[in-house]
This record gives sequence, C-alpha cells and structure tokens, in this order.
Amino acid sequence: MSAGVLTTGKSFKTMQLPRVWDPLLCLDWASGFLKELTKRVARESELGDLSTMVCRAKVVPKGGVRVRLLGGDEIEQVVNGEDRVGFLPRWYWGEIKEKYQASK
Repeated sequence: MSAGVLTTGKSFKTMQLPRVWDPLLCLDWASGFLKELTKRVARESELGDLSTMVCRAKVVPKGGVRVRLLGGDEIEQVVNGEDRVGFLPRWYWGEIKEKYQASK
C-alpha cells in the first residue's frame, strides 16, 4: 500500500494472519469507527425513535466510512421478518437500550 492506495493483493491462510497483520491497528480502527458511529446514532436519536433506526455503514476507498439511515423498504430487507432491530437480535437490543437509558 502506498499513500493509502492499494497497489497489490495477496491471499493468506487464516492461521498466517497474526504473523503478517497488526491486530492492534485493526482494533484501534474499529474502536474509532464504533465511537463515531455511536456519536452519529446519538445525534440521530434526538430526531426520532432510536428503536426504529437502522443504519448502513460502508467503507469507501479513499473516502473513509459513510453511514446513512435506511428508509422503510431498505429496513424490511434487513429485518426480513425476523425478530430483530436492524441486524441485532431483539433481546440484545433490549439490553443495550436499557443500559443506554440508565446512563442518561
């Protein structure tokens, strides 16, 4: 990779990854992403019911991560008739919602 541009690709066996890939770098990126996503959801929740919100995150080369709220038909595709809130099981969503409301 040169200046953020992918110039080559290579396949690895799963067991080789810890030797060639820095997991701390990946965890740091994921932590930053989740913090930003949490801020975005908190801002959006001020505008509506948090339990009905479904977001889609997309990694855009040279553009970072883009997050957007999904509309009705898009939400139906994600939920697919299951007992879920977005991609999360409803039981898990309930626990997170309780912790969020208790922290206010």
